[in-house]
Amino acid sequence: MPITYSFSTILEIPTGLEFDCLEIGEATMPQVLLLDGVTASRGAPHFSIDGNNDLVIYSDDGILSQLLMELPLGQSHTFETTFTPSQLPNGLANLNQYRFFIGTYDRQDNASGVLLSREGIALVAYFGSTAMVLPGSQHIFEEETQYTMRLVVDGEQNLMHLYVTETDNLALTGHILRYSSAAPDSVVGEIDVIRIEILGQAEHSVIGKFSTLRASCTAALIPNQRPIADAGTDQTANVGSAVLHDGRNSYDPEGATLTYDWKLKDAPEGSRFKSSGGDGATIDDGDADGFTATFYGGVDAFSAINMPLLQPGDHLLVEDVYYKVSADNWTLDTETNRYSRDVISGWNDDEIAVITDTIPDDLSGVGWSVLHSDTYFNDSEQSFTAAIPDKAGVYMVGLVVNDGELDSFESEALPPSHWAASQRCPGYGTACPTSGICWKT
Repeated sequence: MPITYSFSTILEIPTGLEFDCLEIGEATMPQVLLLDGVTASRGAPHFSIDGNNDLVIYSDDGILSQLLMELPLGQSHTFETTFTPSQLPNGLANLNQYRFFIGTYDRQDNASGVLLSREGIALVAYFGSTAMVLPGSQHIFEEETQYTMRLVVDGEQNLMHLYVTETDNLALTGHILRYSSAAPDSVVGEIDVIRIEILGQAEHSVIGKFSTLRASCTAALIPNQRPIADAGTDQTANVGSAVLHDGRNSYDPEGATLTYDWKLKDAPEGSRFKSSGGDGATIDDGDADGFTATFYGGVDAFSAINMPLLQPGDHLLVEDVYYKVSADNWTLDTETNRYSRDVISGWNDDEIAVITDTIPDDLSGVGWSVLHSDTYFNDSEQSFTAAIPDKAGVYMVGLVVNDGELDSFESEALPPSHWAASQRCPGYGTACPTSGICWKT
């Protein structure tokens, strides 16, 4: 049932550490219209709280539904909202009848704003009856998809930045910068305010559902940028000799200290660093999310006899997806820094557990491989590490770095390929020796 607001009580605006003048989430959203400085242009049902504690704003009668949040915004400020555009205007050609607008205004200087529609978006602070759609913006917003949108006004640079990211992907991708432009000026007489405006008609309603409302009144909060992984340069090696993997050219744009995660992604058949099987399967773990963390490889598939090199940190490959082996049901020997299977805690030679609950729980009869990353690299968590390939053929390695918040995209190396003396290695001007391995990044 929608909440009908009583305005007899005025509450202080909740704040946080990063968003120091507005921090409204699931717990506090039901009280949003009771907060000091927050006003709605109309009442229920056009403003309501749904069963997910989202603030639902809609218009279906040609009357503007407007939310104003008066905050002491400075020349630099940030507004972020997690929201779902449930029903957007068809376009931006008739803003007097249809619009979905989110904007910020500093009475002394800068403003920011975005108009949303099915045709695309426009970056504006003020607008007349029409606005021009930005080229390439047609698919930034899709209806009934939740997004995290951040508007950043940098007063020192006089810039406005728009970040829009599907909320489900935010932890993986970080905030995605869509557009930067000169920050428009606030009109003289405008108050310091965050404004959300929704306008629709009976034949086409416009609806937005807001899960969070967050603001910093004084800081341009530029989101953390993803670090860049670099798995190293081309090289040539002989079978049985050490090959050095150099990821020291990886970097973080903000200069953060990186951690490293090397992965063996493929090895030639017959290499001790690759174990394979067939008839793999998964079983629904009962949580109804469609995924599981347990993979069945066959009778004794993961026993110490059949897979002696298996260690947490290795990678299970199933249907072209890699899953990192978990340390669950293993015991660490602190002297050797190697793990042993812990039968007492529940180890099962038929199954293997991975770190995240992301393997489809309906697999049956699938082929699989385990790449023994932990043994292949002398230290898979260092920027500079070594490996000793044992068979001529293709060994593919990957590197992911993390800045303490975000993973990089994986940087792949395509080492190594073995070639006869009469053949030429791709990318090299001379032939490899018959015993050689060509490394190609």
